[in-house]
Amino acid sequence: GVLHSAQELASEHGLHVIGSLTKPIRYEELEQLLATVPALLPMRRLSDTGRLEKPGIDEFIAAIDNGEIVPYFQPQLDIASQTLIGVEALVRWEHPYRGLLPAGLILELAHEADLLVELSTCVLNQSLTQCRKWLEEGLKTLVSINMSADIFKDLGLPTMLEEQLQMHRLDPGQITLEVTESALMQ
Repeated sequence: GVLHSAQELASEHGLHVIGSLTKPIRYEELEQLLATVPALLPMRRLSDTGRLEKPGIDEFIAAIDNGEIVPYFQPQLDIASQTLIGVEALVRWEHPYRGLLPAGLILELAHEADLLVELSTCVLNQSLTQCRKWLEEGLKTLVSINMSADIFKDLGLPTMLEEQLQMHRLDPGQITLEVTESALMQ
């Protein structure tokens, strides 16, 4: 039926489905389904409370090196004309078994590891690469990239940006660098 088709579709798109429930959902059925979740997760990553532990600094550093830290692009639309005017690069961690991890956790780890500049550079490089691909496919769009305030203190930033833009053959007017909201609150 519909539920089975939805599960198959999710699986085809790389989503891990642990089960499904029909409406109205009964508490006992939900409890039984959720009880299977810990068995599906690596036990060494569960704390005493049964919750996933926060990834460690070494794991985060490896994630940067392995290309697991990636930008996801949120469209920016002009409501009046209903056209795409740009995209915003949002950092995510495509963790091999924890799934997609949010920006807040990534920024927290980058701050703890003193890797905010490296994280910003990583997201910048990947965003410029994607922008170049879009141009080659005929899509010229503006890209906004959230950066750590620390990277703006780096006197080498203008040179690095110029080199990256030249390497990717991009017009500087296509890129907007934004300071992360958390940095503005400090």
